[in-house]
Amino acid sequence: SADGAPNAGFYRGGEDSLFIAVVITDEDDCSLAAGGVLGTTVGGICDPSRSTGLYEPAQTKAFLDELTGGDGRYVVVGIAGPGPGECSSALGEATEAKRLKQLVEAAGTHGVFGDLCAGDLAVALASAVATMQESCDDFPIE
Repeated sequence: SADGAPNAGFYRGGEDSLFIAVVITDEDDCSLAAGGVLGTTVGGICDPSRSTGLYEPAQTKAFLDELTGGDGRYVVVGIAGPGPGECSSALGEATEAKRLKQLVEAAGTHGVFGDLCAGDLAVALASAVATMQESCDDFPIE
């Protein structure tokens, strides 16, 4: 979101705005750093154990802290396979999202993890909206 970058102005850093990241996925996070190599399963699903040069969830949290000004200024919502292993529902199949869960957990009370394999997103989204509202109510104004 830096000046001159492709997403310039997307997020108004330093202002009193809450940043919300929502990830709905059927596989784990395989965010690659420059030079990283994506590894996949036979079916083409991201496989962190076969990948190199991945951003660690702690690095992503540090990025969010820097971007927004710290805890309480963002919410992380992850809706994915809860694990262990694979699951299926009316929404399809999903593999466990261990790394996404770690990022959500790192966000503390400002993180929500929902079960994609429940077959209905209503419960997870209701929990996410409640957390967003609480985060707005408790937003640290400078």
